[in-house]
Amino acid sequence: VHFARNLLAHVAKADGEVVTAAYRTVFAQPTAAGVQSQWDSDVTPLRRTPASVSGTAVRSPAG
Repeated sequence: VHFARNLLAHVAKADGEVVTAAYRTVFAQPTAAGVQSQWDSDVTPLRRTPASVSGTAVRSPAG
């Protein structure tokens, strides 16, 4: 919950739903491999957003 709130704090209000949907699809995966695969496909578009968001997002799965 805290990670999601921190992530959304760096996103424009208009983009919040898109980021929330991406976050939920990643963590709904049943296996670690599924999480990593979904993360890779969802984070790539986020890298085009402000650095504070993509930097936070890229670090998340590892810890």
